[in-house]
Amino acid sequence: MEETIKIFGIEIENITAKETMKKAVEMLDQEGLSLVELLTMDTLLLGQDDAELKEAVGEMDLVLSGSAELYEAAEIQEARCLQRPSERPFIQMFLKYLQKSKKRVYLLTESEPEKEILLSMLEEKFRGMMIVGSGAFPEECSDEMVVNEVNGLEADCILSVLPSPRQELFAVRNRALLNVHMWLGCSNLIQEKYEEAMHIHRFRNFLVRKFFKHQVGLEKRQDEE
Repeated sequence: MEETIKIFGIEIENITAKETMKKAVEMLDQEGLSLVELLTMDTLLLGQDDAELKEAVGEMDLVLSGSAELYEAAEIQEARCLQRPSERPFIQMFLKYLQKSKKRVYLLTESEPEKEILLSMLEEKFRGMMIVGSGAFPEECSDEMVVNEVNGLEADCILSVLPSPRQELFAVRNRALLNVHMWLGCSNLIQEKYEEAMHIHRFRNFLVRKFFKHQVGLEKRQDEE
């Protein structure tokens, strides 16, 4: 079985949640910053026409599928990441590890409403997690402002839910400046909690899934020709 799966020219690790956890824990204990990206259908669709975004994702240390739904929409049957209902996906396992190991976490969002809802969700589901800081940085904020905020708190891990492509470009651009061990780009994944609260998630996800499946099918037909 292939170790990676390619969708729209972007390679995604084809490993289980357990294998991913092992890699992530090792990264948290290494010197320097490791970049981990949990891809969504939205980001992959953007990457079709955005060469800069695709290049940034290619520079990540670990690129993962954000959900089994992504593989299902792409009609990929051999994906080892597809989780049985009894298994917890990687993001839940990893957040639980951060909680239990008392790792220092910084939450990076783009707006105050997002920040408040996501903080509430993390505090409810992962009570006791060491969230040393959280910041809402609209697009007009400078990179320097964000880097200074994060570095002043000596975090171990940044959980970023900035929208794509801002999230990926920021991480790659500031890799050498951020004094943390891991950047986990969650993009829409945790942000889904915000959208659910705003009652827009289900219908929006239905539309994205339909368009994503259409684009994957179009790419396959072009490759066959």
